[in-house]
Amino acid sequence: MLEETLKNFPGKTYKRVVEALRNARIIDIYSVENSEVVAVDLLTKLLYLGLPCRHFTDCYLQQIAAGQLTERDVAVGISYSGESKDTVDAVRAAKRSGACTVAVTNFKDSTIAKYADILICTSQDQHFYGNAIFTQEIRKGLLKLAHVSEDEYTAVLMQGSGTFGVESVLTSVIGSGDELLICANGAYGERMADIAGHAGIKHQVYNEHYNKVPNAQKIGEMLDADPAITHVSMVHSETTSGILNDIEAVGKVVKEKGRVFIVDAMSSFGGVDIPVKDWGIDFIISSANKCIQGVPGFSFIIARRDLLEASAGKARSLSLDLYDQWKTMEVDGKWRFTSPTHVVLAFAQAMKELEEEGGIEARSRRYTENNRLLIEKMAEMGIRPYIDSTHQGPIITTFFYPEECHFTFSQMYEYIKDRGYAIYPGKVTEAETFRIGNIGEIYPEDIEKVCAIIKEFLEEYNHEEN
Repeated sequence: MLEETLKNFPGKTYKRVVEALRNARIIDIYSVENSEVVAVDLLTKLLYLGLPCRHFTDCYLQQIAAGQLTERDVAVGISYSGESKDTVDAVRAAKRSGACTVAVTNFKDSTIAKYADILICTSQDQHFYGNAIFTQEIRKGLLKLAHVSEDEYTAVLMQGSGTFGVESVLTSVIGSGDELLICANGAYGERMADIAGHAGIKHQVYNEHYNKVPNAQKIGEMLDADPAITHVSMVHSETTSGILNDIEAVGKVVKEKGRVFIVDAMSSFGGVDIPVKDWGIDFIISSANKCIQGVPGFSFIIARRDLLEASAGKARSLSLDLYDQWKTMEVDGKWRFTSPTHVVLAFAQAMKELEEEGGIEARSRRYTENNRLLIEKMAEMGIRPYIDSTHQGPIITTFFYPEECHFTFSQMYEYIKDRGYAIYPGKVTEAETFRIGNIGEIYPEDIEKVCAIIKEFLEEYNHEEN
């Protein structure tokens, strides 16, 4: 590492740093936690040389000191990841004051590097070190996928399944004097109501039929009729049926009425493009193991910063306290409690693979083609989808059983599973259905194969019946 650093520390940069330090009226050094060892070592060496140095680790003192610097001063920020919030904020404040800013980091494309007049990068290979570094990179990447800025939104990772993320948001941001309107047209919307009931959150439910999307106009009328409602929540891709709800239209109405909009995008984020701010979404929740194609183990929440900050002290749970999780993660990417390290590493790789595929646009195109081909092939066997084409999403499709069907789902499931594929039972209560998902590492050739297997099953079963 030392050899790499020296190799990437050109003489020109060295001379600039020496000149700045030698002529400085004051030299401020900012660091937190692990970087403090390096900062104190630097402070000691500069003091030995008779240079006027100060070292700050407290975020408030850092801000006060940085605000008092002038163009005659130097501020040095030390952060391995380049993402330690307090250090970054201090360097940014020093730059605003006119001071010469020096950043010492391992990542040349990190946030702290943006505010450095002089960058000292310890390695150009950008080796990742530790779970915290991955976490910060993931958080930044998620905001990019959501088309939002770090100034307005932030990303929080939460241990557990997607439901943990939904429960974290509902129980953390809705206060005791607030009321939630839940728009439900499937099992996952109904689960929100179950969470609210268990947590004692005042709420009401607008139930829509499983094959119909919640109506934005009706939601607007409900908000007009009841000014006590402060928050509105709904599912984007309701995998009970495969329907894709119109969160854009609902978000527009919710914003017009001045309410907070919470979206469960568990099985759509990363596979369907969602411009979060433009669609009026304040909190959006998804999971590591869905369209970004990681493995199960954590959910993530993209939240408006101002609303998240306003939620301090509202949480009804210790471990699912969204605000406290965020405050800890903001410092340097650490998790409050044991982090799912293997899941974080897998998700970081999945994010790279998403980018290599061409981003959300390319992945959505693949999912949509899978879905189109699946419906087409099933139609050839006389099997029709439960959701009409207008509202059918590209994630999962619910199908009616063929007419005059006498076989059981378990018979069909085992037949398909024995040949290398798995399908889902139906969740629609009023009809005999089954579901086929087409996200993940699934391509048109897989759709062709599974449809051929279903055709073989139907032919073999009908032959046996006859």
